[in-house]
Amino acid sequence: MPCHAPIAPIILPDLLQKEEELEPVLGVPIDICLASPTPPMVKQTTKGRRKTKLCKLWLENRCRRRRCPFAHGEAELRILVTEDKKEERPWMDNLPEEACEVEALGVYMGPNSIQRSQRMAMRDLVQHYVMENIEREATTKVTGPCAVNLDVFDTDLDLVVEGVADAYPGEYQTRLATVLSSIGVMSCIHMKGDQPFVTFDSCQMTVVNTRWASSYFKVNVTFRSGSCPERKEVSVMQTALNKYKAQRAVVPVVLALMRSAAASTCSIPEKALLIMCLAFLEHLRTHPGFYNLRWVVTEFFRFYSDFDFRRHEICVQDTPYPYKEAECDEAIIHSFLGRVIVAPAGEVARCRGTFGAIYKQLVVNAGKGVGLFSHLISDELVKQRNYCLGEC
Repeated sequence: MPCHAPIAPIILPDLLQKEEELEPVLGVPIDICLASPTPPMVKQTTKGRRKTKLCKLWLENRCRRRRCPFAHGEAELRILVTEDKKEERPWMDNLPEEACEVEALGVYMGPNSIQRSQRMAMRDLVQHYVMENIEREATTKVTGPCAVNLDVFDTDLDLVVEGVADAYPGEYQTRLATVLSSIGVMSCIHMKGDQPFVTFDSCQMTVVNTRWASSYFKVNVTFRSGSCPERKEVSVMQTALNKYKAQRAVVPVVLALMRSAAASTCSIPEKALLIMCLAFLEHLRTHPGFYNLRWVVTEFFRFYSDFDFRRHEICVQDTPYPYKEAECDEAIIHSFLGRVIVAPAGEVARCRGTFGAIYKQLVVNAGKGVGLFSHLISDELVKQRNYCLGEC
């Protein structure tokens, strides 16, 4: 039964309320919580020089220079900080300062056109091996985040082979692994629930074509003889995303921030984070600030830092309310197709501290007027991204 009581309620202030009434509730100034944009740039009039010091004449109200090499006030010094931070924000390169940083980071963390072409080419290659060696009438489809363009630079390519005849579990997976081994590609067979799947690294396909040496993603292949729940899952995801076209960038940004923080604290499966994002967007979609992406990202981490993962489950099925009372202590995040454990409650609950730490840094960055994601995207993640995309 849906839970009618509010759960770690999001602060959804009525825009008509007075700011002084909201500040005590939020705990921080309202302009920070609503993620007001970075203060406007003060145009630097001196070319080739840095305004690193305040003008002494200006302090004495005696500077009459129209192009003073020194800063007239703290505002110009703060702009210097913002400009310096831009060197640490490669996702803002070649973009105007007023560009939306959330959208910019979302595009930056996603695969480029070459990677997308490689993933489609891999689908065609697997289709070729299946038709030649396993089942002539079978078809290979892309599923998971890649099917709805919510993948990041190294997201696994999930493939499902439909139209194969009934066989004992693992037969087709074993045959595909044998085919791959015959051409020099090492693969493994793992279990996802009760369904076996074949996994291998895309770069191993250099035995077929040397161009695959520049690809860095895993390929997971599942076989289905009857109905295909993976394809239905894609349909459910796409339906949900159609309601949040303007907020799609929030998903790769959340994945990037959690990836940067998870190295030493916690690790939530990418699929679980995707469900958490969609559930949060559904919960927030009637709020007037829903189209302020900076605020949506900040509020996502505040909300889940207070969320009781042991008492409530998260799902994005056909339900008007994405959070409901837990039926047991084991499963807290549903898959798109039913009550399947995506992440244990304890594993996600341990990450509440990570959600809170990211939220606090986002608030600090918004208050300082620097890049929203300064000190949140690790250098290691940027290096990994550049390596995978061949931009080292």
